[in-house]
Amino acid sequence: MTAKIDYEEDIRQRFVMLHLAWENAHGRRKHDPTLELRGYLHILAGINAIWNGISESKHYRYINPNYQLDSGLSIGICRCICDILINTHPKYSIPESLAAELMEVTIDLLERHICADVNEDQIVIKSFENVIHILCLKSYKAYEVADRSVNSYAKLTDDLDGSVFQDLIDVIGPCTAYRDYVSSEDFDEIPDYWANDLYRGIEIDHFEHMGCDLCWGPNSPENIALKEIREEQARKVPRSKEKP
Repeated sequence: MTAKIDYEEDIRQRFVMLHLAWENAHGRRKHDPTLELRGYLHILAGINAIWNGISESKHYRYINPNYQLDSGLSIGICRCICDILINTHPKYSIPESLAAELMEVTIDLLERHICADVNEDQIVIKSFENVIHILCLKSYKAYEVADRSVNSYAKLTDDLDGSVFQDLIDVIGPCTAYRDYVSSEDFDEIPDYWANDLYRGIEIDHFEHMGCDLCWGPNSPENIALKEIREEQARKVPRSKEKP
């Protein structure tokens, strides 16, 4: 008889290593924000690869994407990207190639969430929207990626399930339109770097991952491993000789 598998927990654990990579990337900000952003690109690509693999695997044939299973990873990475580009390093010039790659993977993740996630979440959508918005403003190459996506989705809105593509246009389209607006000769104000009210006016003054239950909770792989290491070390310590 095949053992019953907790698929949700199985998927959740696949994100643990990416959570630890998140903590490692965050520590690089003081030295070089480009290194931190490149780390976030790798993590977002890893999230995307996990969901791509799950969608292709017969093992998970009855499972639909559910971004809640990454335990706040997607939302947190988006928040950190925006924190760099808006708050801690507002004058930083992100490399065009890096910005374009971040835009591509962010739009891929947004598309999967809107088109396939069983629990559509406005916080997830707004998080991706904020990244798309700030990348459009900070990078022309990233703006071009977003603009091409809007144009490609527009051609699909008349298909059988065209409503989801319109939903994508409704998120990405205003970001590219705002870039066009602030680039015009008539615009002489300070741009609004936030696409929505998710974090606008809020100071991001802490690294929320340090309290992550997936990584540091009592039943997390890391805490279980630390317990095993301590027990292993205790067994290696020779017992003190008993006094006669």
